[in-house]
Amino acid sequence: FEEKLNAYHYLIRVLAASRKYQETISKVMFVLEELGEILPTEITADLILRESKEVEAALANYSEPELLGLPLMTDRRARTKILMLTEAMSVAYRGTPFLLPILVYRMIKLSLEHGLCDLSCVAFSALGALMVTAREDFEGGYRMGRVAIEIMKRFDAERLISTVYTGVYGNIFIWKEPFQAALDKHIEAYEKGASMGAMNSALHHHGQYIGLALWACGENLLKLEENIRIFLRRAIQYKNFVTISSLTVHFSLAVQLVGSSEDPYSTFFHCSEDEFFQREKQNKGNTLCRIWCHSHIFIALYHGDMDDAAKWYTIREGKYSKGMNPRFASGIVAEFLDGLLSFHFARSDNTDQPWADLGESSMKHIKKWTESSTWNFANKLFLLEAEYYFSLGDEIKALEKYQASIAAAKDHRFVHEEGLAHDKTASFHIHHGRKSDALFHFAQARKCYLSWGAHALVEVMENKMSN
Repeated sequence: FEEKLNAYHYLIRVLAASRKYQETISKVMFVLEELGEILPTEITADLILRESKEVEAALANYSEPELLGLPLMTDRRARTKILMLTEAMSVAYRGTPFLLPILVYRMIKLSLEHGLCDLSCVAFSALGALMVTAREDFEGGYRMGRVAIEIMKRFDAERLISTVYTGVYGNIFIWKEPFQAALDKHIEAYEKGASMGAMNSALHHHGQYIGLALWACGENLLKLEENIRIFLRRAIQYKNFVTISSLTVHFSLAVQLVGSSEDPYSTFFHCSEDEFFQREKQNKGNTLCRIWCHSHIFIALYHGDMDDAAKWYTIREGKYSKGMNPRFASGIVAEFLDGLLSFHFARSDNTDQPWADLGESSMKHIKKWTESSTWNFANKLFLLEAEYYFSLGDEIKALEKYQASIAAAKDHRFVHEEGLAHDKTASFHIHHGRKSDALFHFAQARKCYLSWGAHALVEVMENKMSN
């Protein structure tokens, strides 16, 4: 059987590249079974919890230096098992997402039992990502991310940088370090991954870079628009459909903010937006469909069309609530926008939605995240608190929080959210009859949006000022 392993490995990669995810997983499970590693065919919450606790108990016996000091893996079969589990990880997210935690836990167990190998850095990176996304264990995930980076350095495994950085800088470090700090890491991961021929994992960083720069950092939209075009052409050249799809959603959001009438779905897929997402729904692309809904909520809320934002919120929660909801940049920002939307309607509460409860739930999440990273989340928490106090009629506390949100967004270089905070503050002043104060904040919002490159929002602010 061992003589056939290279052939099986090649076949698994061909199946994965052909987007035959279920066939890829089946072939990996067959190979692992032959090697004595049995993967479960039915994944339950209890099974995931049990394996998670086993790994946590095992890791509790090691400090960070002790993990990095584990001996080298010498068992060839153990190394092959980790290789197969790594290949399965690359497709499980799209094909069988609930298998993903099991794959990661098995890789960690093998590394603890048999020692470290080059692929152990992938295992610890993935474990850290699971810890922050599934349990919001930001400290534990941060620790695993550091371990992953050091293992990669120990084995001089730069060929794995695009895979490791996906977890470390795409999912983990953004909860502890400034969002902006990860941007250059995604560029580095693409460049090094591409230079070593790992184009699929390298191209994934184009999507992560744009998602972070657009949604979370507020990077200049005109520059981003050009970058997305370049990145899309590369993804199309290498037929990386996952990256093509995510970049197209981001591109659509960017051109709408810029004020362009270009339709990326027609340009790159020769179909309408609705047709594109009907196809994604049929392909069980619920995660992408959630991001699509996030983007419509984003556009509507920044334009001040709260009814349209509520419509897309209802679509997302009604049709795509069962998809995985990883904490990518779009998902993080969506939690913030959900809270703003909820508190807006809580002020009238003439609908069937329990808006006040939804708003407080979002505020609770953001408050916990702020404890992990004041830089990334303080301005968001302050704005949610301002809207919360506005909904309660507490004018003094609301104004204090609006001012704190504006200051934090400015200090932390989130120009798009600084503009949003000014816009919300202006609406607050209008409600209390202070038109001159409202005009000042609309003008400041316009200035922020102009700096951001969001010419469509500049026009919205000018219309508000003229009215």
